[in-house]
Amino acid sequence: MEKPISLQLDDLRNTLVEIINSSKLPPCLIKPIVKEIYDQINILYVQEIEKDRKTYDDLLNKQNQEIAS
Repeated sequence: MEKPISLQLDDLRNTLVEIINSSKLPPCLIKPIVKEIYDQINILYVQEIEKDRKTYDDLLNKQNQEIAS
């Protein structure tokens, strides 16, 4: 059985906090690192949304063509 997404998210959050805390770096150094990671994740998020939108639009167009035939 796969772990529920809510627990996966909680695990990830806890792991990230542990890693950041164990680094013992000051917040002024952690912030730009976290921002860089966020920026990279945001790019991937936008790409995923665009891909999902295209896939969904293609599926709708295909269904509409089948109905029209």
